[in-house]
Amino acid sequence: MRIASLSDYLLPRVNRAPASQEGARIPRVPRAPVNRQIYQLIREAILAQTLPAGLQLPSSRDLAGELGTSRNTVTYAYEQLLAEGYLESRAGAGTFVADTAPDQIPETVERTVPLTDPSGKSELSARGAMLTRQAGVSDKQWGAFMPGIPDVTQFPSKVWSRLQNKHWRRSQAEMLTYGPGAGYGPLREAIAEYLRISRSVNCNASQVLITTGIHQSLDTVVKLLGEHGDSAWIEDPCYWGTRSVLNSLGIESVPIPVDQEGMRMRLANLRRPPRFICTTPSHQYPLGMVMSLSRRRMLLEYAATHKVWIIEDDYDSE
Repeated sequence: MRIASLSDYLLPRVNRAPASQEGARIPRVPRAPVNRQIYQLIREAILAQTLPAGLQLPSSRDLAGELGTSRNTVTYAYEQLLAEGYLESRAGAGTFVADTAPDQIPETVERTVPLTDPSGKSELSARGAMLTRQAGVSDKQWGAFMPGIPDVTQFPSKVWSRLQNKHWRRSQAEMLTYGPGAGYGPLREAIAEYLRISRSVNCNASQVLITTGIHQSLDTVVKLLGEHGDSAWIEDPCYWGTRSVLNSLGIESVPIPVDQEGMRMRLANLRRPPRFICTTPSHQYPLGMVMSLSRRRMLLEYAATHKVWIIEDDYDSE
């Protein structure tokens, strides 16, 4: 069907009647602002090719007069359709329906490896399905006796809000845009100073990288220092997020049992140095033991000898 008059097409379909008076035989747009209805009706007519490509539409003033509505109402619909590419404006000529027919898609080479889960139960790729199966995340993320989760009901919300409002009143424009990739400079300097005093760590601000948490930290470190197919020792049991991030990056996770002194490496493990050792020595997650000094020294010497990166997740010391 081709439209002879746009107003004749729109008038019976624009829904202005109260719900009690609805019931016209011509399908109407569900009740919404009239400008949205006009936009939707024209858009649907273009997609259905009821309004063919190249057709000139009446001016916003003329269409508004024919519909008995304000010009702003029609202008809104036209501007939205122009912005989305359904209409095109030609200087000195008017507004026309754009050619929205999709370009012809060339034939592609047939793939021999399936892109989706072979079981057919998921739209995820086989790799994506594997990652979600192995994620290990719990449905419950907050409550009593959840490991690693503080009692947030004790958070000093009033004090926090007061301090936030105080500093917000003195906010600077440069603080509201993109910051340095490694994080806010003064915060990195404060962390480096804190580490020097409280941990005797010899570092400076240029060695501090601010992240959103262990997931981003681990992802960044492994991408920069590891290769697909490398291996990493992880504690058994360990934080599920560590294993999930390593798996997503193609790193083989090698579980190392823990005892009362922390990670307990066997001779078979020591004969195959990994690329990474992921550990929580200060407070093992989730069992809670502290790694003994002898085990720490052994890990440090082993890592130095075999050029292994140690990733320590010190998740609850401060």
